[in-house]
Amino acid sequence: MKVIQTIAFLALSAISSSSFASYESVSHNDYQALPFPQLHVESAGETNPLKKINKDIDGKEIVLAGWFTKTWMDAENNDSYNWVFANIPTICEHTGIPMPTQVILVENPKNIKLVASEDQPFYAFGKIRVEQTIDHIYTSTYTLELHDVIPYDASQHKSESNKSE
Repeated sequence: MKVIQTIAFLALSAISSSSFASYESVSHNDYQALPFPQLHVESAGETNPLKKINKDIDGKEIVLAGWFTKTWMDAENNDSYNWVFANIPTICEHTGIPMPTQVILVENPKNIKLVASEDQPFYAFGKIRVEQTIDHIYTSTYTLELHDVIPYDASQHKSESNKSE
């Protein structure tokens, strides 16, 4: 698990020197890279998954890598009412109910155009709040006030030995 967290942190840290074009003029260096595993905190004796949260990140500006998913939409206009951000592209097809720390409710006050695609992960920049949301489709322990989004490009993060492949 520690190796996965380190790899995720290095990949997220690399965006400050990448050639991604952001949708907004946001200083991405001001955001703390936060891999999804750091959202879930094990507590001795705690069995309630809604309480296994990282309270230390409340109110911090963070960046996460993951996928956007529409949770409710107006079929006639293809308008989404709610978006969530998750650590896997197929969160709606998840085997079993996803942990509340794997699904983050997204607030989009800047009306940034979001894309729900299994093929395209994104970096999501914003202020995270520890906030419980229980919906008929999902349960979340965090809300992200979205400040910016940039596409994740895995080729930017290949090791030197893999670049020649």
